[in-house]
Amino acid sequence: MQITIDNKLKLLAGLPIEVEDLGLVHPLKLKEIIEYGYSEYLSNLNVFAVKKEQMFKDVPEGLNEFDVLLTLGDLNINLMLKEALSFFLKDEIFLYKEKQLIIVGTNDDNFRIINRKNFMDLRKVIQVQNYLISADDIEANPKNEKAKEVKERLKKSKEEVNRIKKKEDELDETDFFDMLSAISSKSNCISKIDVMELTIFQIYEEFKRLNHIDQYETGILALLQGAKNVKLKHWSSKISL
Repeated sequence: MQITIDNKLKLLAGLPIEVEDLGLVHPLKLKEIIEYGYSEYLSNLNVFAVKKEQMFKDVPEGLNEFDVLLTLGDLNINLMLKEALSFFLKDEIFLYKEKQLIIVGTNDDNFRIINRKNFMDLRKVIQVQNYLISADDIEANPKNEKAKEVKERLKKSKEEVNRIKKKEDELDETDFFDMLSAISSKSNCISKIDVMELTIFQIYEEFKRLNHIDQYETGILALLQGAKNVKLKHWSSKISL
């Protein structure tokens, strides 16, 4: 699935993105995440960030993350997958390992099906909508050693999360609370009340744009004071998603 300009605009507007045979996937607003629990949100997000090689060694050729999570995954992994899907799709989830499919919803006339193909599209949409925030603060609370092992595998996906996100150094040194505080203080139009209605994508996009503006203004001041070798990049230049 390609993230087209139309989808980018939907991300900016906080609108849902359609996944084939599954329907619209709505982005979560900050208020919803806070009410649910930020740490739990990160745990669910990591299910869609982890790569198959991080879950199992020597994954058979041709299998994707859907196969690993549903078919090869044990009960603990299946439960994590079910919880994550239910959270992001806001519906009941039913896993059918033998048939290699997932049913979304309980209405016989309006249920949806997730298969190995559209799961990968769904995975990418969730990744982009949520800017793949790393799960630094996930607390492992395993009920047994097997669950602990699975939790550790998911936590190891943080490096992959950071790689895909391609975060700037400034973002690496700023936690999520500081980011929200900075946006609501620095932005000319977003207050601490308004920020609660933003999606994760909108929050990161706003923060990075504010960083661009600040770096540009700092560069201009440096040039005016006679500094040399200043690499000036206009504040309206493209931001990597």
